Amino acid sequence: MTEKSFLSEIRFSRALGLWRAIILGLGVMLSLFIFIGMGGAVTIAGPLTPWAYLLAALLVLANVLGYIELAVTAPLPGGAYTLVHEIQGGWLAFLTGWTLTLSGLGVCALLAQGFAVQVTTLLNDYLGLALPTWPWAMGLVILLAVNNVLGTRESWRRRIAILLMAVLLGFILLATPRIKPANYVAPPPNWRQALPLLMVSFVGLEVTASLLGEMRRRTINAPRALLLTPLLAGALGAAIVAIAVGVVGSEALADSRVPLALLGASVAGEGGRSFILVASALALALTLNWALMMVVRQAYAMSSDGYWPATLRKIQPRFKTPVLLIGLVALLVLPLTLLPVDFLERLSGLLYLLVLMGVNLTLFRRSQPASSAFVLPFHPWVPGLTLAVDVLVGLLWGPAYLAWAAGCLGAGTLVYLLYARGQHIEAQEGITVFKPPSEERAEVGYRVLVPMANPATAGTLLRLAGVLARQQAGEVLALQVVVVPDQVPLEAGHLRARAGRALLERAMAQANEEGFAVQPISRVARSVAQGILDTADEESVNLIVLDWRSDTRSFGPSMGPVIDAVIRGAPCDVTVVKGREWEQVDKILVPTAGGPNSAKAARLAMLLSESYGSQVTALYVQSGQAPPERMEENRRRIAQTLEGLEFSRLPEQKVIIADNVIEGIVEEAAEYDLVLLGASEEAMFDKFVFGSIPQQIAARVPKTVIMVREYGGLTELWIRKLIRWVFNLFPTLTLEERWDVREEISQGAQPGVNYFVLIVLSCIIATLGLLLNSGAVVIGAMLVAPLMSPIFAFSLGLILGDVRLMRLSIEAVFKGVALAVIIAAFIGVLSPFKELTGEIMARTQPTLLDLAVALASGMAGAYALARKDVSAALPGVAIAAALMPPLGAIGLGLALGDARVAGGASLLFAANIAAISLAGVLVFMLLGIRPQTWRPETQRQIWRGLIGFVLLLLVVAIPLAVIMSGIVQDTAVRQAIQEVLKEQIASQGGELVEFEYREERNELVVIATMRSAQPFDQAAVDHLAEALSGRLDRPMTLEMVMLPVTRSGGQ
Repeated sequence: MTEKSFLSEIRFSRALGLWRAIILGLGVMLSLFIFIGMGGAVTIAGPLTPWAYLLAALLVLANVLGYIELAVTAPLPGGAYTLVHEIQGGWLAFLTGWTLTLSGLGVCALLAQGFAVQVTTLLNDYLGLALPTWPWAMGLVILLAVNNVLGTRESWRRRIAILLMAVLLGFILLATPRIKPANYVAPPPNWRQALPLLMVSFVGLEVTASLLGEMRRRTINAPRALLLTPLLAGALGAAIVAIAVGVVGSEALADSRVPLALLGASVAGEGGRSFILVASALALALTLNWALMMVVRQAYAMSSDGYWPATLRKIQPRFKTPVLLIGLVALLVLPLTLLPVDFLERLSGLLYLLVLMGVNLTLFRRSQPASSAFVLPFHPWVPGLTLAVDVLVGLLWGPAYLAWAAGCLGAGTLVYLLYARGQHIEAQEGITVFKPPSEERAEVGYRVLVPMANPATAGTLLRLAGVLARQQAGEVLALQVVVVPDQVPLEAGHLRARAGRALLERAMAQANEEGFAVQPISRVARSVAQGILDTADEESVNLIVLDWRSDTRSFGPSMGPVIDAVIRGAPCDVTVVKGREWEQVDKILVPTAGGPNSAKAARLAMLLSESYGSQVTALYVQSGQAPPERMEENRRRIAQTLEGLEFSRLPEQKVIIADNVIEGIVEEAAEYDLVLLGASEEAMFDKFVFGSIPQQIAARVPKTVIMVREYGGLTELWIRKLIRWVFNLFPTLTLEERWDVREEISQGAQPGVNYFVLIVLSCIIATLGLLLNSGAVVIGAMLVAPLMSPIFAFSLGLILGDVRLMRLSIEAVFKGVALAVIIAAFIGVLSPFKELTGEIMARTQPTLLDLAVALASGMAGAYALARKDVSAALPGVAIAAALMPPLGAIGLGLALGDARVAGGASLLFAANIAAISLAGVLVFMLLGIRPQTWRPETQRQIWRGLIGFVLLLLVVAIPLAVIMSGIVQDTAVRQAIQEVLKEQIASQGGELVEFEYREERNELVVIATMRSAQPFDQAAVDHLAEALSGRLDRPMTLEMVMLPVTRSGGQ
């Protein structure tokens, strides 16, 4: 394989959609304007600030037209620097990149300062703390730099930012009815001077431009993204500032550090102000991260072109990110956070105007291409005119800022002449850009895709793929996926792809030796799975062959993030191979239970047997003894699986009896060289908790195992994606986090001295709080109670199938409950207070709502316990769970001899225990914790436990539902009585004071107290009783208590 052919087969996985790219740039633009620049702009332009912002947007749009023409014709997609470098190069490219980098650094400092202002304002509002902003700004920059060094992905932050911006815009629109037309009068004459402040927000366009290389359908979507981003920013920004001026007024907004907070306060008071401050801080933090990544990518591209030292773009092996470059960018931003906001806004905006001028100068100097998807008319007059307008607008900045800009250009020129130019020339020596004509590849009917990653198993995968390709006159696609982190440009991966082609060369050699066609492909992608799926889609692949290492520390059904993602999204059949090298296959076992995947496995066995002359055995495992009719049905299933397949050597059909299907197949597989398994069709819950049957078998069989899954069509593909999307709402734990959770919870299940001390103290506090009718004291007891730990240990033991952990947790809970009830009863006996307080009675009538609270608090507790970053929520969860107060009520009920109190509190505690335990099981499962073993007895044990929990919840829910029904009926009766009494008494000139009712025999007795200056005779009372009886549709007696009222003046 030559260097030229290798480079021609490098592909790029472009997965970014049009609107996602637009929203990223739009978020930076709006954050810079509405959170940072609005106050200063309104100070200058007053009510005309919306028009000033629209004018700035129109200026940028005029420059974007030239931007688009360069973008559709440049060899490499990207931002302003990339376009100028690809078209013009030399000093103009360097100065464009230089000014763009400086402008981006200024934008990062502005966003960090904006975040700090929001946070310090919020702290001042609630705590009265007047804190400086610079520590918060610098702290955020350092935090985000560390985050990017670790190589974290951006997907979840993008979703949060989109949701956040949507909520903010919706909140702002709520203020529209409060607009006062009088706020739009008296515009200042010098409103155009606001333009230098507003220009900086459009640096966000470079965030979108830097992502053009990752966009799907780039030739179509790139121009749309470049045009729509500033257009939407101008429209939305102008609308937001117009609403703010109309509602709050330009005088109030002028020079305000938090102008949107003023708008929030006018809509929803202090709550609206706080909401805007919190949302603004989150939005600024997220957009700052995007701006930092834009600057890092920009510097990485310049380093790749030789303008900066190659050391900067060195990828750190552990984190797979350019650590030095990220650290350098953060260090440059830190001192800029100390500069005045006004200075940074004006200088960064002017520098970006110079960047746009560089783009237009490039377009002006080059000759117009003969054919292009987008060409400006009257070349070169349009870019020349735009360049002239940019120069005139630049004069608005004044001599001081023009001097600063000239100084920046001068410094850049010196750097270019003294260092960058020579380094760039050296970096380009020996580099040849290949643009070979596309070779016509022969049409083949069958393509097998083999991702090459593990040298130990690459030969096995290629051998299997080669057999299938030869038998069906197809070809093998040997794929190397080069993963590029989000922190560097996607195109930077082509150098790494060229450096790591050893596996592809090995694939070529093996293909020549074994006589099958192979096509090597290198793909640059953000993830391995994405690269595989994109290649399969582009090449119309029929089968993907993947390697699975079963000897990992992980427990559960996951086969790894790559295989799981490929199986979920593959547009073709998928085969997963577990095993090492094999040269000859004499005996092949194909377990079958019917179904399309079993037939697919049998067909694969036929192809392998034709190549190796193997004996194929089709196996059906009967679980337990069965009558002859059932055994005959099993044989028919085997025959159905083999139907239509033409074996040169007649396959053996075998039915065996075993206690368990998995155990039977594992024992039988010991006599064979190769086992082929079709994906099973068991219930989704079993797959989710235990993994599929083939996966369980493959994990236990020491021989080579091949698992086959047939493509189920688009409908099944989208259903799987929807299910996975629902599960992905819960972030799964990493392997290390799962082991940490297991170890920590297991320790909590072992009761020690501290456990019993806290039980005693929390019970004393809870019982005294109940007797004193003090909610605050009861809440304190909830915080101290340690019962949550053993309850969650039981949940974990159930899902892991760990009987010992379950036994320890049950023992801990039982001892703690018994001790608490005894102490509460002892306090009740000794206490001089024997009254049933409101706090006690609140625990005697639990309803289904209490069960729902327990479920929700159990989920929150399990989540907070497993996710260390939200462990601060555990005290609140303990309050919501309310485990100790019911135990105190049980003890007091026993001490007072009141079975109703003891029984009601016992019911509440049982509901809490069952709901919290089941919630813990569900959350731990969703977070990725699974059984450690595939044994059938473990599955049966988990199923029995889950069914037992559900039945217990149903048993507990029945009396809760009865109690709730009674409360609902009582509330309806009380409400009806109140409505009738108020209406009738008011018609007689009176006023209802209070009422009560009770059941006596078969009628309802209502005792009402009223206040009236007029006498209420017997006829009026009888009429009122008839009205009540008619409303409630039951017999009743009304007793009226009159409170005579005498008004002054004889009335």
